[in-house]
Amino acid sequence: MAEAASDAGAPGPWVLVIGMHRSGTSALTGLLAGLGFALPPPGDLIEGRPDNPVHFESQALIEVNDDLLHAFHGSWQAPPVLDGAWEDTPTARAFDQRSREVLAATYKAPGGKVWKDPRLCLLLPYWSRLLAPPSPAVLIWRHPSEVADSLTRRDGFTASRGLALWDTYTRSCLTNLAGRPTFVLRTDDLLDDPHNVAQSLADWLERQGATPGGGVDLDRERAVGAINADLPHRAGAESRTTPPGLEGLVHLLAELVGPHDALPGVELPPPVAWMNDLLEEQRGVVALSRGNQILSDSHHALIDEYTNLISRHDAVESEMSLLRDEVAALRHDASAAAEHADRVEVELDRVRSSRSWKLTAPLRMVGGRNLDEPARAPSPEST
Repeated sequence: MAEAASDAGAPGPWVLVIGMHRSGTSALTGLLAGLGFALPPPGDLIEGRPDNPVHFESQALIEVNDDLLHAFHGSWQAPPVLDGAWEDTPTARAFDQRSREVLAATYKAPGGKVWKDPRLCLLLPYWSRLLAPPSPAVLIWRHPSEVADSLTRRDGFTASRGLALWDTYTRSCLTNLAGRPTFVLRTDDLLDDPHNVAQSLADWLERQGATPGGGVDLDRERAVGAINADLPHRAGAESRTTPPGLEGLVHLLAELVGPHDALPGVELPPPVAWMNDLLEEQRGVVALSRGNQILSDSHHALIDEYTNLISRHDAVESEMSLLRDEVAALRHDASAAAEHADRVEVELDRVRSSRSWKLTAPLRMVGGRNLDEPARAPSPEST
């Protein structure tokens, strides 16, 4: 198991709920919370639906996981191909700081915590680097036909798409949980006999050192009360038909039911080709959708930039209009001054050509000379 980071969330044991969508993970998480393990704060829990009123999932952590899946060119409904040590790649490690901060903000209190998100089936290797031990897992599984039918009713998926997702999630679970303390649980058993499940889980978690802490004992009766009696029970196992190609995985899961101090590694049956092809097409759809979103975002950015330019143009045009009015006023004043100067010049010409002006010319010259000559100090000879 990968090294754990000591600063990823408040100290204390983690119990990880691992299971495909529509497999009873919410009911199991409610039971574990009833045992005393802390949930995300109410303000962070995603809204439920009539068929599943409480999901017990952190909105903030789901956003991190969705972004992580997108970074590897996939989504929860079109799982990316995660080969090798993908969790140690620069792409994955770029999320580390954000992941630690969100995890710490979501689970602040010390003591035991329960974390449920079906995306953990795919992303567990990444989070294993960040979660402080112990972090045992409870793997809950439901028959593939029921999961596919539930996804059809909730999300409108085709049956084949639901089965392909079940196959991928189940393979990821069995691969990623190998070597980890894991309790494998059937959804049927949880809903049909919650008392026995609560007792068995509590005993096993105590052996793993995973308790609420702070002197709080595992509350088995409260845990049983958290199972909603109105949850629909499915038809009996005898009426289910396992789709071709999934018999091997169903058989493996049935054999693994129960507690494991370390889930054994198993040899997975060969993947079904058409399921891989279908999910590859879905990844292409996701990539196209994200590309359209990027284009849409760019389009909106260009519209915003164009709007800003129009506003700036209008402001400049308004300022230029004021300047044009000011220039026009100055030109009007200059024209009026020029007309006044012309009238003065005409009047001067008329005065200069008059008879009286000519008769008084000698006087003006004398007066002008006297006025123009500077006053002189008397000479010594004249004194």
